[in-house]
Amino acid sequence: MLVFFVELRRRELSSSSKLASLPSLRCAAPAAAVTSNPRPFAAAALLAMASKVFPPVEPPEPGDAAGLHLYKCGGASAKLRPCAPRPRAAPAGPPRAPHTRRAHLGREYAIAVEEVKIMQERLRECYIKEGVNHLENCKDLREALWKKIHTPNYGAPGPPKHVRRAPAARAHARAAHRRIHRRRYARRAPRPRAPTDAAPRPFVAELQVYVSGLRLRGTDAGASRVVEARYVEKCDDSRPRVVHTCGSQPRSVGRRSMLSFLASAPTLARPLTLIESTGHVRHRPPPGQPHLEVPERLHAAKAALQAAPFAEEALAWREAVDAPATAEDAVAALKLVHTIDHLRGLVEMSKTGGGFDTDTYCAPGSWEAMLDGTRAWMEATSLAMAGEGPAFALSRPAGHHATANVAMGFGLVNYAAAAVAARLAEAPDATVAILDWDVHHGNGVADIFKDEARVRYCSLHEVDNFPGTGLDEADRGPLGNLLNLPLPKETRSDAYLAALREKALPFLLGADGGGGGGAPELLLVCAGFDGLAADPLAKMELAPADFGASVRMIADEFGFPRERIALGLEGGYDLGDAGMPAAVVETAAALIER
Repeated sequence: MLVFFVELRRRELSSSSKLASLPSLRCAAPAAAVTSNPRPFAAAALLAMASKVFPPVEPPEPGDAAGLHLYKCGGASAKLRPCAPRPRAAPAGPPRAPHTRRAHLGREYAIAVEEVKIMQERLRECYIKEGVNHLENCKDLREALWKKIHTPNYGAPGPPKHVRRAPAARAHARAAHRRIHRRRYARRAPRPRAPTDAAPRPFVAELQVYVSGLRLRGTDAGASRVVEARYVEKCDDSRPRVVHTCGSQPRSVGRRSMLSFLASAPTLARPLTLIESTGHVRHRPPPGQPHLEVPERLHAAKAALQAAPFAEEALAWREAVDAPATAEDAVAALKLVHTIDHLRGLVEMSKTGGGFDTDTYCAPGSWEAMLDGTRAWMEATSLAMAGEGPAFALSRPAGHHATANVAMGFGLVNYAAAAVAARLAEAPDATVAILDWDVHHGNGVADIFKDEARVRYCSLHEVDNFPGTGLDEADRGPLGNLLNLPLPKETRSDAYLAALREKALPFLLGADGGGGGGAPELLLVCAGFDGLAADPLAKMELAPADFGASVRMIADEFGFPRERIALGLEGGYDLGDAGMPAAVVETAAALIER
């Protein structure tokens, strides 16, 4: 408002030639400027502008008009008051001692740091005391430490900013300021960097359990970035077992980042991708006919996984309908392993419903369910082949019994064979290993791949059970790429794991297994859980934890990366507390360990 009136008055004065030039205000007497102008508001405004733009050379004497300033502008009048300093009230109470607040906050921060150290020691003791059960029994303490170290100033009020901020935090704040005000720094030349002849070696931090306790070990050889971090658990009579790997995500190294890694090491794992076949509900037995192969199998497995303690942070759900592989891709994959006549017969029977035998039914919509299940297995194997696993395809029915031209054993098509054939079509030089731990021999997979040298197949199954094949361990197939391991009835955990360790895995993962060729690029597990003691279709005495131990044996003892493991659900028909859902959870828990 003041600028408006000053500009208006300036134009009036310039038009009437009453003011020759603006600099003359500097030399003219301020009192004369006020008294000679008939409008006190315009004079006061001009005086204020002149005193701001052209201050007087010498300070005015007391009582002079130049000692006045514009106090208030309103309407057509202006009130002027002499300049007088406003008195400041004296602070109440005794004067404060200097730096009292800072010293108090510093003490609070030091106490919080000591609390973090104490919680860290308690977590170490808990890890050592609980051993392999540290994930469950030390969860509350680990979460409390995680929350503590991620609270600003460890929960304390904190010292002033210049004391609280570490160099890394100050650099982070400067970088954030530059991002926000990038235009301000746009004209600045980039800071020159010294050329480096060789790339710096990585910083490796390891968290290990020894007899003396839990500790972080780091070796820095020129780089200040964490590119690999492992949580290693060492037993008395075995080598260290890696149960956590931080991957290659760069992180700045510092005291707080080390504490963060210490608190989060057992939980920061690569998620398990679960590909769910939602179209399986269309494949159901005829109304009123009892059958073990029902949609409730997948519903129970999904509910158990969602209720697992690691579900929120370690499971990534997908649906087969959203997979990159389309229904046409699934049909093309099925054509690689099945005859055209078999697929055409399945399509026709799926229109009205029917059955291939007393056990293997076909419902209206079963063909669409088969395509959905095939897409789930194809997506799981695709992720594992690319090193983005582990991945688990949840589909039904079990398909490892289906041969090229016969549907049998509940299965209409062979999911495992179709998925592997599709991967080999994309990567002709790749090799694939298939481990079938279903209680029944996977005669369909063995028959389809018996003449495929790029595929190794091993089946651990119960002797004298359906379908009555795979009884000769010496029969390795025409190319030596098959291994049958029939196990006696009532086989327990020790004998099962011994066969896996001594025969199955050396054949599948060893350099001389399956006719040579080195370790495979992909391990596909036909994960049937009907070998459990409670399952109605077999008489083996396995427990849900045995399947988790099988995965740990593959990854830890034989060193096969979890990222290249794909699984697909086959059998498993007991849905109780110790049945197939519990075994699926145990398997998933072993897959996400690092």
